[in-house]
Amino acid sequence: MQMGDHVGKMLAADFAGAKRPSFRYFDKGDMATIGRMSAVARVEWPFKAHMSGFPAWLTWLTVHIFFLIGFRSRVSVFAAWIWTYFTFRGGAH
Repeated sequence: MQMGDHVGKMLAADFAGAKRPSFRYFDKGDMATIGRMSAVARVEWPFKAHMSGFPAWLTWLTVHIFFLIGFRSRVSVFAAWIWTYFTFRGGAH
């Protein structure tokens, strides 16, 4: 996401005839699911935290839904995740 934003800034600078801005990576942390209702998370922004288990799993779900574009996408992905969670079946077969 950060690189896409940066490419937009570089293109805008090119069109304006200005110098391209340099890229600076902003580390927000790391998250990974490790099983049903279990995950690990190292959050750097907006606060520093280390989590594991169910709280990290809920955080992982929330962050991934939040960064989807559009309400319809968020609802459809959430519905697919609920279906997969309760039926133990993947959404695409």
